Amino acid sequence: MALYLKIEDEFELVSELVSLLSEHNNPSMDIIERSRLIIKHWHAFNLSDEIEDFVRITSIDSQTDHLPKGTARDHWNKEALAVMDEESEEYEQEFMDVFKQSCAGLIGYLCKVDEWEIG
Repeated sequence: MALYLKIEDEFELVSELVSLLSEHNNPSMDIIERSRLIIKHWHAFNLSDEIEDFVRITSIDSQTDHLPKGTARDHWNKEALAVMDEESEEYEQEFMDVFKQSCAGLIGYLCKVDEWEIG
């Protein structure tokens, strides 16, 4: 059962999602971390996961899900992290353009959503 939100709550939560999609948001957070958070927020709103731009974001996450990010890094050996960081940087370079284009497309999609629900 979905929980329908008040307008103020909807605005705040949608703003968080748009902030994650925005290029200028948190430059210290790489696109791999942002992809993971975008997916989490997207699913919280019960938005369609069949949108091409969302599929691209999901693909980035899928191809990089073995890379430790955030607090998971605390449990890794420093030498292993150095290798993973190099791999992460390669993925960042490879996926940057697709990520930016997909985020722009998803912001456009969000502007057209008529009713927001969380569930």
